[in-house]
Amino acid sequence: MPPVKSNPIKVSQPLATTVKKKKYFFKSSTNTNLTKNPVLKEQLEAKRPKNVARLPTKAGEASSNWKTLSMQIKPVQSKGRLLYLERKKKEAAKKDEESSEGIVAYKKTSEDLDVWFDDVDPILLDSQNNCVTSTVQSGLNGKSTELTKVLALDCEMVGIGNEGKESALARVSIVNQHGECIYDKFVLPGEEVTDYRTSFSGIRPHNLKNAIQLGIVCHEVAEILKGRILIGHGLNHDLEVLMIKHPKSNIRDTSRFKVFRSVVNGATPSLKRLAQQFLGIEIQTGEHSSVQDAQAALRLYTMFHQQWEADLIARRAERNSKIVKGKKSSKESIQSKDSIQ
Repeated sequence: MPPVKSNPIKVSQPLATTVKKKKYFFKSSTNTNLTKNPVLKEQLEAKRPKNVARLPTKAGEASSNWKTLSMQIKPVQSKGRLLYLERKKKEAAKKDEESSEGIVAYKKTSEDLDVWFDDVDPILLDSQNNCVTSTVQSGLNGKSTELTKVLALDCEMVGIGNEGKESALARVSIVNQHGECIYDKFVLPGEEVTDYRTSFSGIRPHNLKNAIQLGIVCHEVAEILKGRILIGHGLNHDLEVLMIKHPKSNIRDTSRFKVFRSVVNGATPSLKRLAQQFLGIEIQTGEHSSVQDAQAALRLYTMFHQQWEADLIARRAERNSKIVKGKKSSKESIQSKDSIQ
């Protein structure tokens, strides 16, 4: 028999399985050595996609929203830092006070006069300003200017707002009871000046170029006037623009004194008329001077100071007696009601 051919058994080969590689979306870490090189670093920055959002590193890169957010978020400061800033503010304020002119230390002496012009020329007014700065000057008879118990104040205004109808402080002058100017400063208005009122105020644009801020002047004037008798004409308006509350018992306003009001049948007299009638002096013929007006008001007070002070004393005594009578009558009425019950 012929041999039987055996068919070889085909062994099935294993199927090749294709495994998909996972793609990991992690940024490949750049070589740290490359970032140290400034040239390569610039190249990497240039290749970086521009649409990737990142925090701004410079002020120019920040958007408007980011700027407003950074302004609203206040950094947390330590107590030591806050104390340091507070100390710096106090030192700066102290330097400003020392550098500011016009405040003179007051030393009360036995030589202080009770009445101005007791040993001074009775006509101390002239047409020229004898005090153009706020520095301490030598007064009449070789005396140095000093703060005294009695002071006179006057202010000059300029116009602000629409057509200059609103008034703003532009100059403050103070004289002592000897008639010497101890303080005279131009004030910087808080708003744009629309009318300098030069024909009345005497203020010109160049006067306000190196003027002092209103807050500093108000503080200095308040310190000078503390505990002193204040003389002036129409002081309510002057004290209002200076934002100062002076005790009513220490104010002597020549526009409210009954002797002066009798000249115009009880109305408010002008300082010009009072100076002409009682002092025999012509003032305010042209541009006004706050120094001269303060001297005129003080001179008017010294002429009638005895009668003025006597009237005030009598008025206070009458007021006190009315208060006492009112208290007694109220007590009596309470007692009578109790007895009836």
